[in-house]
Amino acid sequence: MTTTSNRAPSVMLCRLYQKKSEKGNVYFAGRLGAAKVVLLRSKDTGDDGSPIWNLLASEAPQKRQDTQEPARPSHPAPADDAHQDARQAARRDYQRPIAPDDAIPF
Repeated sequence: MTTTSNRAPSVMLCRLYQKKSEKGNVYFAGRLGAAKVVLLRSKDTGDDGSPIWNLLASEAPQKRQDTQEPARPSHPAPADDAHQDARQAARRDYQRPIAPDDAIPF
């Protein structure tokens, strides 16, 4: 927690990283617990003309808890092959290239 003289104690919820889309639009992305978050500038503005930002969240892929690769048999069982294929397919889906219409990676 951090405190300042005029404010109540605050807690950092997440860290957002400034990014730039292919078209040059600035946005912010990060993680908040199990969610992937992105902060996008709205096309709308406030009554005083100030920019409006929209915070969006989606379920983020789970990270592996262990850092060591488990020992694998020299000839995996058929069930292991099926699980490995499913994991590879999930990785491909997550790493799909960004569409040319400037979609923000989410």
